[in-house]
Amino acid sequence: RNVQWNRQSLADALRGSDITLEEMLNAVGPDAAARVARSVWQHIHADLRYSAYMHRQRADIKRLQESEERRLPASIREIRRAFPSEDWEFLVVIEPGRDRTVEVSKEAAGDDPRFGFILNPIAHGKGFAVKTGMLAARGEWIFFMDADLSVPLRFVSEFLLSADRADVLMGSRRHPESRIPVHQPWPREMAGRLFNRILRLAGTTRFSDTQCGFKAFRREAAHAIFSRIQQDGFGFDVEAMVLSEWLGFRILELPVEWADVSGSKLRPLHDGMSSLIDAILAARRVRREYEKR
Repeated sequence: RNVQWNRQSLADALRGSDITLEEMLNAVGPDAAARVARSVWQHIHADLRYSAYMHRQRADIKRLQESEERRLPASIREIRRAFPSEDWEFLVVIEPGRDRTVEVSKEAAGDDPRFGFILNPIAHGKGFAVKTGMLAARGEWIFFMDADLSVPLRFVSEFLLSADRADVLMGSRRHPESRIPVHQPWPREMAGRLFNRILRLAGTTRFSDTQCGFKAFRREAAHAIFSRIQQDGFGFDVEAMVLSEWLGFRILELPVEWADVSGSKLRPLHDGMSSLIDAILAARRVRREYEKR
């Protein structure tokens, strides 16, 4: 009876996504399936507001996909203001869209020679865009951050204070010293917590916040890790962290200040479930590959 209940609750949670029940069970394995199902039930079905929110999100997808035209130029101007004279390189990776993101972003950069633009010809996804930028970057330390600058730019300097202690510095919103002055909408925040809880239950990762969009890598680590990443979507962060550990790089979780900025392209249920499957399968692929060595 418990097995039947677990399968049914997991199937209910997956309804409306592109992931089937059998794909989910095969990904997490029989030992973790019951824990995953119970966690899904407790965190998603406990509040019907999640379903109502998802309908509103789907109705807003087109608007959200075109929002970078407004957000990215403002972020570029903020970067120029925060780092007026640093001899650093700033790479902006843009995937194709129907708005004027490229034009207005270049206008915001002006004649500042420190800015470079990488225009991917095909929209593969966030993971591919980050990978493109990380492999093109030439600095001793390479940061990637979301276009909305949810983490204030002063944390670049704060992270560099720990540069001698690790090869990979990852921001964590779950760190006890982190501050969250503006939270995400409830469904997105719960989906993020659920995402990482399931990953830990399934034995995929030990980290409490793999998805924070503020991470830094020593150049050698960045090129070794991102040259091996295969995930093009939102699950790439997990694959990067798993690869970091298997390649023997030192990882340090650091506190951040994080303020939600509206306009995210992430759809919590659809993208969350797809990313979860991608992350678990990628982690298993990495483990199989390196256990043979």
